[in-house]
This record gives sequence, structure tokens and C-alpha cells, in this order.
Amino acid sequence: MKSLNTWYCGAVTFSDTSGWKLYLNGVLEDTDSDTTTFLGTGRLQIARFDNGNNFSGKIAIAQVYNRVLSASEILQNFNAQKSRFGI
Repeated sequence: MKSLNTWYCGAVTFSDTSGWKLYLNGVLEDTDSDTTTFLGTGRLQIARFDNGNNFSGKIAIAQVYNRVLSASEILQNFNAQKSRFGI
């Protein structure tokens, strides 16, 4: 169970061959095999879903990459930043 008022580092990757992966504090938390590629001209929205359902917490760092990060790169990014948040 996750705690309120606690910093967490979340990372999501998407691959059109393996689908979605969700990492929490550098550890793989969940996967989804849906490989549907997004088409169209929609905007990237962080902390918001479908023009509503806005996230009401705080986001300290947001990064977008033009490639899928490996599990070791996700963990490396988490370890590089975690001391800033007392994790």
C-alpha cells in the first residue's frame, strides 16, 4: 500500500512490441501488453487523463524521452534523484 504525503518516483515506458511498463521507485510495478500505437495530433498531457481527471498532487520532475528506457536506466534515474526527496 502506498502512503499519502510521501514522495514516489513513477516511470512509464511504452513499446510497440512489448506494451506498457510501470515502475515505482525504480522497481517494475505493473505491465500491460497493449501495443496499440497512438496516431493523430493529440497533445502530450502529464498528470491529466482525457481532458479531465487532473492530478492534484505535486510533480517535482517530468522527463520525456524519444526512446524506451531499459529497467537499469529507470533504476539509475531513480537512484540519481532519490536523495532530493528523502526516499
